[in-house]
Amino acid sequence: MNKGNNVLLIWPERDKAFYDFDPIGQIFGEKSLFFPLPLLYVAAALGKEWNYKLVDEGVSHLCDEDIDNADFYLISVNVLQRYSAENTIQRLIPHNKPIIIGGPLISTLDHLFCHSRISKVYGEIEATEASCLDSGLSIAELLASDMRNGAIRNEYHSIGHPDIRQNKLPRYDLVKASGYFNLSMQTSRGCPHHCDFCQQVALYGKHRRKTHQQIIHELDLLLELGQNKTVYITDDNVMGDISTPDKKKEFIELLNSIRIWQERHDYPFDFFTQCSLDIADYEDITELMSKIGLNIMFIGIESIDETALSSVHKQQNLQKDIIAKIRLLQHYGIGIFAGMIIGFDNETNSSVNHQIEFVKQSYIPIVGISILTGFPKTALYRRLQKENRICSDIDALTKSFQTNVITTMHPHDLYDNFLRFTKEIYNPHEYFVRCIAWT
Repeated sequence: MNKGNNVLLIWPERDKAFYDFDPIGQIFGEKSLFFPLPLLYVAAALGKEWNYKLVDEGVSHLCDEDIDNADFYLISVNVLQRYSAENTIQRLIPHNKPIIIGGPLISTLDHLFCHSRISKVYGEIEATEASCLDSGLSIAELLASDMRNGAIRNEYHSIGHPDIRQNKLPRYDLVKASGYFNLSMQTSRGCPHHCDFCQQVALYGKHRRKTHQQIIHELDLLLELGQNKTVYITDDNVMGDISTPDKKKEFIELLNSIRIWQERHDYPFDFFTQCSLDIADYEDITELMSKIGLNIMFIGIESIDETALSSVHKQQNLQKDIIAKIRLLQHYGIGIFAGMIIGFDNETNSSVNHQIEFVKQSYIPIVGISILTGFPKTALYRRLQKENRICSDIDALTKSFQTNVITTMHPHDLYDNFLRFTKEIYNPHEYFVRCIAWT
């Protein structure tokens, strides 16, 4: 029976892919762009009785001493960390200590990381564990008890999604801000929209927000780590459903709380977050977001073709003058980082040309280009599975620049268009013209 209480939290290095932005931080002398925030929540949820050591393999090497001194290994892994995580696990297995793995990849590809020493956590660690409906114990509470008793289960499954207003404050004390280009925090989880291709609702449910008091307390903790940095608000959709009056009021009150906090501390931070394009339908809120110091916003544009958007129920982008909405956000000093997707049904070379022209006309400097992918448990995956259009390579989701979708466009044309799109918008002249023009 394992009676030790030393817990090694491991954040595997990111596999190389389009959305690996760590090199940006390295240009400025930092090793990584963002905190391993999920592990800070894991440590908070498990409780203070454990001695934690956090190793972010993108920042520091996982040394033998760290491995030897630990009694438990806890790993969080997403799609971009699959192969790095496998290499790390191979180092851990010979030590015959419990290995507990959670994170989005576990709920996405169930066949990975199968070994007698490995236990898996499915879902949010603060959520109720499926076997504990009567007692209401969370996964974290049950796991901590099992760790103490030396009887860790093979699997832990969440039921529903937790009330994050009850979450404990993330353990920012475990991370050294000096290794990161940005700080990170989370104000909400989930999303109010149900886009067919998006995995976020399947993973995190409907949108729900923390209390203002929690968020302000977290800002206080981040301020102790440093200032004059960007805080990445990691929410899937920070605005939530502000078409509902009470939700809009709640969001405005939050923004005003942050604005007052910023003023009181002489604006130590600026912010980067993710939002829906329909934020531009609310100019009063857009202006308020700019006043708190929000400088960069990721928006999933996906496509400017309404047929493509309708096919995946991206309703919030329909019947909008997208360039006008982008211009409004830029007018308030908010730089746009757009997500675009190649591979929708009935897409042609001509429609890709229109996408490229849109990027040029909208003056969006940074565009993340993805190939349409069917994530398990999404509506898109279920539809394509019925149409026998999910490929047989079950690991395609974790391979850079690959997809598990059998697209209507021939693969040769698909990748030719992907490469052409990338080359044209990141041509140095085109890129810097957009950087200068949006300001």
